[in-house]
Amino acid sequence: MEKVRPYIATLALLCCAATTVACAVGEGTGRVTGTIEAPQCTFDPPKGISSQKLFDLEADFFAGVPIDADSILGPAFPANQMIIRVQHSGARLENANALMFWIFDSAKVARCLRGASPGGVQEWDDSYCDRSDAARPPRLLIGMTREMVSAFFVLNASCPIAFLSANALGACTAPDSNCPDVAICPGRGSWITFAHFGNIESDENKAIDAAFRVNDDDRIAARMDETSTAPAFHVELCDVATVNDAINRLVPLTKPRIVGTLEGFFDFKLERGQAGQPFP
Repeated sequence: MEKVRPYIATLALLCCAATTVACAVGEGTGRVTGTIEAPQCTFDPPKGISSQKLFDLEADFFAGVPIDADSILGPAFPANQMIIRVQHSGARLENANALMFWIFDSAKVARCLRGASPGGVQEWDDSYCDRSDAARPPRLLIGMTREMVSAFFVLNASCPIAFLSANALGACTAPDSNCPDVAICPGRGSWITFAHFGNIESDENKAIDAAFRVNDDDRIAARMDETSTAPAFHVELCDVATVNDAINRLVPLTKPRIVGTLEGFFDFKLERGQAGQPFP
């Protein structure tokens, strides 16, 4: 794994132009709420709420963008990946408020969720998979370093001129952290859990193949259980420019123009479109 992934925003915008990507659009359910501090933005708070810091994405658009492993491209796409987009409206990303999750290896996510040890060998990695509490579902850790999931947030609909975007920060553990100081970007500890992530092999004596992927019409549900509407993800956000300054060890860091925390859930079925097909 790379130490950091500063290219997430750019690649997410371009992913639907790549021939290896099939863009998928589908209806679903979900909610994304929390607090966002963005002084340059004049987004409306939720109805009946006076504080502008309180934010409701009013999510009504849910899409999966599979990026399939390609033997020709080799190291560029070594595993089956997935970008999940949760938005208000099906506008193109440059015109939308959107929260995105980038899954870098679908097989490793499936292994974390199942939590089996075929042949007596633990198939998940504790560095990105938290199964420490048997009282709750396993969590995929989200972050910019060794985690298997990254998250990215944009306010392109509410603040089209401000170009506000933020990364979700994880534990930022040494030696490969390079994260902004907590006094600047206080958020740490982002995570997500899935009740459904495609069709995961139920026989725990069989290892999950590295080629595992979510297929057409498979369900993708970030839920605590089958139908729960309790928060199934928690992302702590900081301005992309500030995070990139820290990654590149620039001094002084750019003051973050956006920080916040978002939580929620989503549930939809993957529907693949034509390669290179833009949203909506």
